[in-house]
Amino acid sequence: MHALHRGLIGATTALAATVPMAAGVSAHATVKLDDPSALFEPCYQSVTVSNDGAFAVAFTVRAENSEPYSTEWTSYFGRSEARTLDAGDVGVGEYAPVHVEAVAAFGSPFRSRDFAFCRNGRTKLIEAKGTAANPWFEDR
Repeated sequence: MHALHRGLIGATTALAATVPMAAGVSAHATVKLDDPSALFEPCYQSVTVSNDGAFAVAFTVRAENSEPYSTEWTSYFGRSEARTLDAGDVGVGEYAPVHVEAVAAFGSPFRSRDFAFCRNGRTKLIEAKGTAANPWFEDR
C-alpha cells in the first residue's frame, strides 16, 4: 500500500512539473505577492476625459469599497476641451480599485472598467465621442 501511495505522489509531482510548460507558461514566470502593484498593472494617479464629441460632458472618479467615495463632479465641458481629476482625491489607499463615471448632457451614463489608483504620476485617458443623439466613451 505504501509503495502505491509513493508511486501516486511521484506521478502527481512529475505531472505538476510539466503542467506549466504544457499550458505555455514559463517555469520562470513569478508574481511577487508582497508587491501589490504587480497585481494591478497598470495603475494611475489621475484621469483625463477629453471631449471629442458634439455634446457637453461631466465626470467623477469613484471607488466602491465598504463605503463609496468619489471626487466632486466636474462641471459640464464642451467639444475640444478636457478635464483632469486626481484619483487620490477619492480618499482611498494605494492600489484600491476605482472607476470613472461620466455623463453626456441629455445622454446615457458611462462607467469605465475598474483600474487601480497609485501615486505614480500616470494619467488614464478616456475620450468622449459621438453626437448628442449617440454619445459614447472610449476607455483607453
